[in-house]
Amino acid sequence: MMLTKNFRRGLTALLTGTMIIGGSAAAVPSAVSAQGTAEVIALDDLNVSVELPGYAGIEEDAEDGMVYIYTKEAGSIPYVLVGQYKYSGTVSQFGDLFTSYMQDNYGDLDVDELQEGVELGGKSFERIVYRYSVSGYEAKDTRYFCSLLGRIYMVGAKEIPEIAYEVGSGFLEGAAASLAPLAGGYGDYEKHVDSEHSLEGTPYTAPAPTAAATPAPSSSGKTPDIQFTESMADYEGTWVPFADGFKIYLPSDWDEFSVSNAMSQQGILYLAGEESQSADAPYIKVAYSEAGGVKTPDELAAALKQAGYSVDRVYNINGFDCVLYGSAEQNISGLMFFHPLTTDYVFAVVGAPADQNAALLAKILISLSPN
Repeated sequence: MMLTKNFRRGLTALLTGTMIIGGSAAAVPSAVSAQGTAEVIALDDLNVSVELPGYAGIEEDAEDGMVYIYTKEAGSIPYVLVGQYKYSGTVSQFGDLFTSYMQDNYGDLDVDELQEGVELGGKSFERIVYRYSVSGYEAKDTRYFCSLLGRIYMVGAKEIPEIAYEVGSGFLEGAAASLAPLAGGYGDYEKHVDSEHSLEGTPYTAPAPTAAATPAPSSSGKTPDIQFTESMADYEGTWVPFADGFKIYLPSDWDEFSVSNAMSQQGILYLAGEESQSADAPYIKVAYSEAGGVKTPDELAAALKQAGYSVDRVYNINGFDCVLYGSAEQNISGLMFFHPLTTDYVFAVVGAPADQNAALLAKILISLSPN
């Protein structure tokens, strides 16, 4: 099946969202450096072209019409985005309107650098820099606006400088400077991006999860029914219930961490872990996302594979059909399953760091039970 854009966005929030746990960073996206010589790419639906020195993936979002240029890993921060707006006022006036729009969407928005005029590639731009929270980190959001072809064009970048998730020196400015009307017909460009074309980097393929984190199939080849009992855990535990009809069994000495508004907007419901400054201190997060048209566990497994995660198969865990997956790059183990009453939403229970805590995380994951 094809991975829908809504599900892909939700999947990114569930699996690669970054957060601070016990003073250390965990579960951040893998950093795949973009390599390659500069090339001109036609953004057909925007009627312009850009010149890029390298990228990990490019795609147009069918919903917002923006073209996303991922510089480290397809589908995640950092990225450059290009869009256009029908607006009859001046570029400066549009910048003011855009700031109001950002304030409505980000409660902790800070205008880090006020709107100012700059020259790039012989074109006049208005530049604004915003900062706001993303999964517990401070995001830097830089926007350049210019007038072209009777429209307002925007070239921006979303980055998290404190963990070196940046598009690269001069990348954003170079993309903005290169912005130009399409020179001619389809054959004038070797590469195109529009609602029908998407340039993607080679996705990371993670190794299979460790045996400790993934139950083995039965000798008959059928999906085993895993029935969890408290005696299976070698820790003193506490059941943590969720309003959506499920619960998990966590170590009683773990601490629950607060979920910020920014995290909540990303779909994160719950965070808990061992209170420690150690980089290998285990933790779990529980999050949800719209399913985006994915309807069956097998389709869910296929979507995870397409997104670059290592997937074994669908297992029935205490009555829930779950997809167990892993990522050596992100150092996580997790399971994903549908809402007990509808296939419109999926939940994920994600544990990390997986390599140091495989046995413990496996027992937590298979404790998923009806509430």
